Amino acid sequence: MDMLSFPASFSPAQLAAKPSFPIRRSPETAAVRRPIVPSNLQTPDNPKNPPASNPLSSKLWLSSKLSPPPPPPPPPPVESLESKIHPKDPDPPPPAQPQEFRQKGQIFVGNLPKWIKKKEVVDFFRQFGPLKDVVLIRDHEDQERNMGYCFVIYGGPTADESAEQAVEFDGVEFHGKVLTVRMDDGSRLKARAEERARWAAGNDKREFRSQWHEENDIACRKFRKVLETEPKNWQAVINAFKSIPKPSRGEYGLMVNYYARRGDKHHARSTFEEMRAKGIEANSYVFTNLVHAYAVARDMRGALSCVEEMKAESIELTLVTYSILIKGFSDIKDVEAAENYFKEAKRKLTSLNAIIYSNIIYAHCQAGNMSRAEDLVREMEEQGIDAPIDLYHTMMDGYTNIKEEEKCLIVFERLKECGFPPSVVSYGCLINLYTKIGKVPKALQVSKSMESSGINHNYKTYSMLINGFIKLNDYANAFSIFEEMLTAGLKPDAVLYNIIINAFCKMGNIDRRPVLFKKCREKGTGHQLEHSPQSYMDLQKLET
Repeated sequence: MDMLSFPASFSPAQLAAKPSFPIRRSPETAAVRRPIVPSNLQTPDNPKNPPASNPLSSKLWLSSKLSPPPPPPPPPPVESLESKIHPKDPDPPPPAQPQEFRQKGQIFVGNLPKWIKKKEVVDFFRQFGPLKDVVLIRDHEDQERNMGYCFVIYGGPTADESAEQAVEFDGVEFHGKVLTVRMDDGSRLKARAEERARWAAGNDKREFRSQWHEENDIACRKFRKVLETEPKNWQAVINAFKSIPKPSRGEYGLMVNYYARRGDKHHARSTFEEMRAKGIEANSYVFTNLVHAYAVARDMRGALSCVEEMKAESIELTLVTYSILIKGFSDIKDVEAAENYFKEAKRKLTSLNAIIYSNIIYAHCQAGNMSRAEDLVREMEEQGIDAPIDLYHTMMDGYTNIKEEEKCLIVFERLKECGFPPSVVSYGCLINLYTKIGKVPKALQVSKSMESSGINHNYKTYSMLINGFIKLNDYANAFSIFEEMLTAGLKPDAVLYNIIINAFCKMGNIDRRPVLFKKCREKGTGHQLEHSPQSYMDLQKLET
């Protein structure tokens, strides 16, 4: 039975020795760590006799044993004795530059007609150079009208020159109004920076231009608080959002993100369109959340249509967008599409992170392409990107899928050497491995080791053990573990329920099902279970 997701790339040969002293473990298990090098492996530097070890071996902790290391570089030049005796004085650090608030290529345009739309502004000011964005400030009472001013931002290498040419048209007539055009002094961004600084210092008092602005700000804060404290109460979240008199693009983005995490692509799209109907332009953050909604719903065609919308509006895909696309294609097991977007991200982005590598490695692990997964882990580590604990789990799961016991154990040992305390997910990977290859006694040993470490079972680890015994036709132990699970207060899900029904089918015992269902209801679990199509088919087998 499948479980969890996990990281990538290892080989049993030439493992480095484990530390001979206790490893101090940080309580922050999600933090990235390197294995501690034993003191007996640390040698003093000698420029005359440079070490012959691979210079990358200190960082390739996960993948260094999968393939032979590259040849060592030539020895470094020997420093002269004079340079050691008379070292050069380090240069004094340069003085700190004052923070620049003015955005490159940005101008202020005032005295606009209040009915004007963004398209008209773009068409007029694009004659001076390529535009990056136009921020049209909307009226808080009538969304169809603006406040009479906007900010025009030019892009490209000649952004400042384009802005200077536009400023020369100060006083020009535009749709019956005399425009005020001047270089933006950065006062708007400076005010925001000062406000953030006051908030960080604990002084969150703000001065509002009117009571309406204060009420709008209070409603926005309430909405954000509900999102943080009551994310499962969707009615409270929706009511808090609707109570905002004038939601900004930030609030709309948060609402689209809320629907995206739930996989509700329809409400995410309707919120997105509502935002655009009010004249608020979408940015990469809002578009990425919309792509996420389709990806979680496993509608990658819809996700790609959102990507086409982004490109049509000249919005570049970000690292997060690529990562979401790769994860979405991984979930539907389209490894080729995931690999294509990963290669595109490498071409267009300056740097990648551990998340996008973990997603593409997960795709190959699910497809059983462990050699490619190992290559990706090596590539990631050669770039100095540390492997998070989830990547170890992904690799363990990948080796479980191809029933590679030895390498799965190597990854588990590496995980501990890197200072990560094994979690229920780590032990669950081993239990899943042994139940899949038919070594249930070893799975029980892992279970006892996990319990001795103070880690309790969850319903997934119980499900693996139960499924392992059922595969061996050992129904007594399977039902014993199921009773233990109910005693522990864990609620079986539809997957486990189907496993138990399958066991009854193999036994030909239909009388036990009502008893089991009654016990589940007594534990407060049975009424929450829903039959799947497979469980109905199993029940038909029982009745026939």
